[in-house]
Amino acid sequence: LEDLSLRQLVWKELSRREDNDFQFREKLKTLNEINAGLGVCDSLDEVCRQAVLLGKDRLGFDRLSVWMFDAQTDRMHGTYGVDEHGMLRDERGTNWEIGGSPLVEFVHGSTTPIVTADAAPNYNNRSEIIGYGWHISAPLNYGGQFIGYMTADNFLNHQPMRNYQPELLRSFAATLGHYVAHHRMRASTEKLSDTVHSKQERIQLLG
Repeated sequence: LEDLSLRQLVWKELSRREDNDFQFREKLKTLNEINAGLGVCDSLDEVCRQAVLLGKDRLGFDRLSVWMFDAQTDRMHGTYGVDEHGMLRDERGTNWEIGGSPLVEFVHGSTTPIVTADAAPNYNNRSEIIGYGWHISAPLNYGGQFIGYMTADNFLNHQPMRNYQPELLRSFAATLGHYVAHHRMRASTEKLSDTVHSKQERIQLLG
């Protein structure tokens, strides 16, 4: 009986791992499709908005949000996130100081997702505790520099964390970092071009 019970436990564990591996492969396929869609977004706002919506609807995360880091002020600035009712929320007016938070690890170069246990606090966009569950944060990097992060939790459905979800979020954030940097550089180039044209127009008027 003990031998039978042990074999049943081993078989159950192997089946669970096989199921997780299959789900991870399927999620990675979906992530590739999402990344291709983000590549045709025409603005940084739209990239962040679509990343949150598609990450929730197609990757199975309860809540997601995307934050940008301002190295000059040492503050995080919100973009979009999922609220306590599962709806998209505009968080562009939200910001907070990163100093003292675990995210400082990302500033110092860590790329390992920060994972908290099932009893960790879940927050709203005003940093108020609204419940408890698991929580994952993954950095957005470009050129070795920390430029923002994605965060996910299980506030809505309270499902146990799948062992592949931290790596899935890390992969998503890694690609998103490239899109964010691309749109930032494009915006900077357009601003510089507008400045040059404005100066040329003033010189022509004075001439």
